[in-house]
Amino acid sequence: MLADLGQLTGLRLVAPMSETGADADDAAAEARRLGAQLLLGGEIQDELGELRVNARIVDASSGVVLWTRVARAESSDLFHPQREIARVVTDFL
Repeated sequence: MLADLGQLTGLRLVAPMSETGADADDAAAEARRLGAQLLLGGEIQDELGELRVNARIVDASSGVVLWTRVARAESSDLFHPQREIARVVTDFL
């Protein structure tokens, strides 16, 4: 997903970090510390052979969720939902 998003002109990407054990306030504070305006986050769930990718874009200054999307695919095709999320994030930006 980062490779796709990295193709956007004017977009600077910050290295990904795990939010495991961190709450949304911690992630937003880290985004602000790094000078990021937006935070892309989400999680991947495997439900009975189907992958479900939940993604969201959060305004780092306010913590307001600006955008959310769910992508689904068979568990054997992890890259399909990643490509779909990257495409719609690109459209959003």
